[in-house]
Amino acid sequence: MKEKGRNSYYFVMLLFVILVLFLNFIPIWQIVVNAFKLIDDYNGAGKFKGVNVFMLPREWTLSSFVYFFQMSNATRAFLNTIVLSVCCVIILEVLGAITALILAQYRVWFTDHVVKFLIAAQAIPVVMTMITTFRITRGLHWLDTYQGAIIALSAQFLPFTIFLFYSYYLSLPRDLFDAAEIDGASFPQVFFKVVLPMSITILATVGILIFIFTWGTYLIGLVILRRQEMHILSQVIQNMDVALRLRRPVYFAAFAVFSVPMMAMAWWAQFYISAGMLSGALKE
Repeated sequence: MKEKGRNSYYFVMLLFVILVLFLNFIPIWQIVVNAFKLIDDYNGAGKFKGVNVFMLPREWTLSSFVYFFQMSNATRAFLNTIVLSVCCVIILEVLGAITALILAQYRVWFTDHVVKFLIAAQAIPVVMTMITTFRITRGLHWLDTYQGAIIALSAQFLPFTIFLFYSYYLSLPRDLFDAAEIDGASFPQVFFKVVLPMSITILATVGILIFIFTWGTYLIGLVILRRQEMHILSQVIQNMDVALRLRRPVYFAAFAVFSVPMMAMAWWAQFYISAGMLSGALKE
């Protein structure tokens, strides 16, 4: 009887997992099959009209991708997005790792208060900080510049980055740092020669997550990058002309261009993400 109940439980859980995967698969499938369709193929005809959007293209074509890059500044926006994402990853990796190491292993009386503040800062909706971000950036004359967007994005994700590194560095044995100090190692030597070689997993995890977050950002571009040549991909897609509603495959091509780098990064680095998120969670 117990065995039958256990099998029923596993069957229900399996159905639930399949349902979740199916619901997540539908948007991806729709983007892929429609991005490579001709306009007439997408609009459909006869018995396939209406459900045609879920069917494979009758003729595979890259015309929608070509049209997307020709009708907008998508190429420049793609490069702008890469610059912002890569620079933010580098800055946040350095600042987050150093700050977290100090908080985790060189503790003082106000360390716990700083950690609590970082946790609270993550709960503040980003949209609530946009007015202040705009005023500071305008005061520094950094509107429509890479440095303005990079600094704003880095500040936005810094608490999250520090907290991830902090959770990992807190699990490192204190004896390791005491031994390095006895040997006369300075903080930079401890950081680069002792800590970094042990931090490959968490460095990869933080870098991947920050890249995905910054690649998909929109508010920072809307507030700071207002000139067309400084737009990022999310802005270009948002600002696509209404006339393109007659060329729906172009929209799906734009979604594919925007989504593929994030999906490829997440798929390639899923091991690092899983291992890094669990780093520091268990004590041996």
